[in-house]
Amino acid sequence: MEQIFQKSTKAGGSSVTIRSGDLHRALGGYPGKSHHQMPVCCSVMYQLMEMGDEILQAPPKGNGATLEIAYTLPRPEPREVRPRLKQALPWRPEPQVFADLEDRVRRHPSYAGLDQVRDLATATPATAIAVARSIAEGVTKMVCTTHDLPTNGETFDEMCGMMKAHNLLDRRVLGYVNTIRSMGNKAMHGGATFREEDRMIIAAILREYLLAVAEKGMG
Repeated sequence: MEQIFQKSTKAGGSSVTIRSGDLHRALGGYPGKSHHQMPVCCSVMYQLMEMGDEILQAPPKGNGATLEIAYTLPRPEPREVRPRLKQALPWRPEPQVFADLEDRVRRHPSYAGLDQVRDLATATPATAIAVARSIAEGVTKMVCTTHDLPTNGETFDEMCGMMKAHNLLDRRVLGYVNTIRSMGNKAMHGGATFREEDRMIIAAILREYLLAVAEKGMG
């Protein structure tokens, strides 16, 4: 995929759309072989998503030959997070966002078990962002369960694909989920350095996600 990104960037493109079936076919072993690696192919596509990338189409269970993702170009440097985080949220969050999050969790019965939300205001920025990812994954699992979608063994990536496939949330909210997921991955694996402002932005984005889920009665 890096070759695809580099070729498209050199051609002057601002984005490139990759379809899992086409990617696997180009690599060989698909279609026609029972031991094809489509789940692995889809997993790599999900894992390479950054802020600003978008799932255009996804199979009902998240993985399959019809997964289609638009990747922005040029690809960001591994530690480049601040400019994109500021683009992900259209306003500047205030410190009150942490209290607002705790209040939302207290007032919504389905969020009662999200005790980790308290850590967002006290942990280091990187730990707080990793916690936000964990919370978002739990809420995403709740959304999928509410719609009788499989969640036993499915990854966060696959559940995001299922939410897209079944049109459970709009493009804006799915973008928020992707931001939390991708930034949380960097926080957990040491892929970036985070500051206090980054923690506040992720907390604000998480608040928007919880609000959207509650408003649609998916909890």
